[in-house]
Amino acid sequence: MSKRLALAMAAGLLCATGAARADEAILRANNQASLWVGGHHLNYHETDTNNTSGLVGPGGQLDSEHGTQAAFGGGLTRQGSLFGLKNIYTSLSLDYSHGNTDYQGYLVNNNTHTAVPYSSTTRNTTFDVNLKVGPAFALGAQSRAQVVPYITYGYHNWVRDLAQPYGDKETYSHQYLGIGLLGQYSFTPKLVGSADLSVARTINPRLTTGSTGDFSLGSKAQTSLSVGLDYAVTPRLHASASYRATEFKYGQSPVGVYFEPDSKTIEQRFLVGLGYAF
Repeated sequence: MSKRLALAMAAGLLCATGAARADEAILRANNQASLWVGGHHLNYHETDTNNTSGLVGPGGQLDSEHGTQAAFGGGLTRQGSLFGLKNIYTSLSLDYSHGNTDYQGYLVNNNTHTAVPYSSTTRNTTFDVNLKVGPAFALGAQSRAQVVPYITYGYHNWVRDLAQPYGDKETYSHQYLGIGLLGQYSFTPKLVGSADLSVARTINPRLTTGSTGDFSLGSKAQTSLSVGLDYAVTPRLHASASYRATEFKYGQSPVGVYFEPDSKTIEQRFLVGLGYAF
C-alpha cells in the first residue's frame, strides 16, 4: 500500500458519516478507558535465501527467537462527534511487553570461516502505539451490529538484548500506515463481540546496534487480525478478553562490511482487562 493511497482512503473515510447509531451495548463498549494484562508471544526468523552471508541453515534460516513475555497495556476508545462529523470511532492503545525468548543461531569463526549451531537466551522489550480513526455504520433494523472502516497509524519498537559474551544489543523500529475494518455485534445488552482486520505498510524500518552501527531496512507489508469480547459487569465497569496476531517483515539492508538480512516477525497477544465506560 502506498502512502498516497492510504492518505486518499483517510480523506474518504473522514468525510463519511454513519447512517445510524449502533445500540447502547456497542456504544458503551466503544466509549471507555481500559487497562489490560496478559502474554506476548514472539516468533522471529532471519533468512538469507540468496546466501549473501555465506551461512544459511535449512530454508535459508540464519537465526530465530521464540518465547512468551509478560504483556501490559492500556487504551482509550470513543465513538461520537469529531470535528463536526457524526458517529466517528477513534481508538488509541499502548502495549508493552518484557521477558525472555529462546535464541537459535550460529557462532562464526572468522579465521576458519566455519560456523557451529548456538543456543542462548535473549531479553526482549517491545513497545507499540496504535491509532485508529473511522466512521461507524450501524447494520440491521435493531442496530445490533456495526462496521467501522478505518485508517490506522502506529509505531513499533523492539529491543533485542542478546546474551553476552557473543551477543549484542539491537533495537528494531518502524512506523506503519494502513487501513482496516472493525466489525462488532451485541450478543446481549451486556456482551459485545468484535473482529478486526487491518493491512498496512511499514515506514522507515531501522535497526540500531551497539557495535556494528545503524541499518536501513526494506519496507514490507504488515497484517493484523484480532477478536475480542467486552462484558458490561455494570454500566460503568467492563471486563474484556482479546487475542491479536500481527505479522510483518523487514527487507534486507544494503550490503556492506555488515548487513541485516530479511526477517519475518509474528506476534501474538492474549489479553484480559478492565475498563471504565464514560
